[in-house]
Amino acid sequence: MPADRSSRSRGAVPFGPGMAVEAREGSLDVQLGPRFGVAEAERLSRALASRQPLPGVTLDFKEVREFEAAALWPLSLCLRALGGAKVSLRGLTRSQARILGYCRSREPRPAASPVGSGDGPE
Repeated sequence: MPADRSSRSRGAVPFGPGMAVEAREGSLDVQLGPRFGVAEAERLSRALASRQPLPGVTLDFKEVREFEAAALWPLSLCLRALGGAKVSLRGLTRSQARILGYCRSREPRPAASPVGSGDGPE
């Protein structure tokens, strides 16, 4: 008999509000919701970094009702940091998935020095 959704989440460990992480055969399933913004993307990044190396990660956004577009860039950096891990994304809109794909393909630029910091000519 296939496992239902309730048995799937029994082993999930909460990682802050709106995020549960479950280990499955060396991979991680992460259920997200109801909100996903920059703070949640950064928390997700810390959660995944603490469990490296990972052969695979599934990020489930099906329960997310409020998605902050600005979270796509830190999410792309988080996914890039996973290296060769197989990543599955569920529940993103086509637009979110397309923008995330674009962000993942871009090289991050180094942060610019503030004006007057003494790091260069003014």
